[in-house]
Amino acid sequence: MRQRFMILLSILLALNLNLFPRNSETDAVKKLEFEVSGGIALINEHDSFYHRISGTNTLIAQYAQYYLLTADVSGDEVKKLKMLMPLNLSLNYNIKKSWYIKIGFEYSSGKTFTEQQNSAKWNGTTETYYYNYDYRVSSLLPYVGMEARFSSLGIYANVGFNITDFSFTQALRYEENGSLLLDEDEIYDTRGKAAALIVGGKYMLKLGQKVKLLLKLEYLYLKINSFKGEKKTSTGLVEGTIYTYDANPYGIDWFPYWDLHESEPDSPSIRNVNVMGLDLSCLRLMVGFSF
Repeated sequence: MRQRFMILLSILLALNLNLFPRNSETDAVKKLEFEVSGGIALINEHDSFYHRISGTNTLIAQYAQYYLLTADVSGDEVKKLKMLMPLNLSLNYNIKKSWYIKIGFEYSSGKTFTEQQNSAKWNGTTETYYYNYDYRVSSLLPYVGMEARFSSLGIYANVGFNITDFSFTQALRYEENGSLLLDEDEIYDTRGKAAALIVGGKYMLKLGQKVKLLLKLEYLYLKINSFKGEKKTSTGLVEGTIYTYDANPYGIDWFPYWDLHESEPDSPSIRNVNVMGLDLSCLRLMVGFSF
């Protein structure tokens, strides 16, 4: 019996040594590793961000009401930007057993497009306004952070400085009885800056000796207070800040709107003026690799 036990023990030890080698190369913690991941970030819909579209529709409807015309709106429902696609790159340096310093950057972007048509009818004349609205948001975030690891789990926090570009194009084609009278683009190129914080956790699954599959769940805290830049039209260029406000140019009713101005707008037909910001705080699901 003892002899059989020793034989079985020898076999188990041999299997253990072959399947789970215990040499210095496999047990040593890698001092430097490269990590890449990407995924989706589900952001808030930010209704005020799209008041430019609803405000334009209301403006034409009030214009028709003021001049006793009939008006109609058709086309797409407002398509809102609901998620961004982040790509994250980082270098992780082991400083003490389970602790790592992280240095990296990430880039995320998203876009949406809405097409609408407005019309107003006079006696014998039909005015038609064709609008295309193109929203684009891109974000760059260099950061530093710390990570603690517990076997196959990692918990980390990154702090960085975010630069978010907001680009908006409003293309208008105006016709009367089918004849094109105006074809004009308003192009906005603006930027907002703010500190950002990422807190997350990841599960690491080995794929061979050097590569790990990463499954990550993160929360990004990022609030941008203002967007500054320029607006280009056929009549020139304006540099300033984007403001939100309530407008009432025909004295009928107030409606929300936004535009870029050199300074805070002041007019009897405008009230509740505020600088437009954007809250990009959100949960993010990421998949990646480290090696």
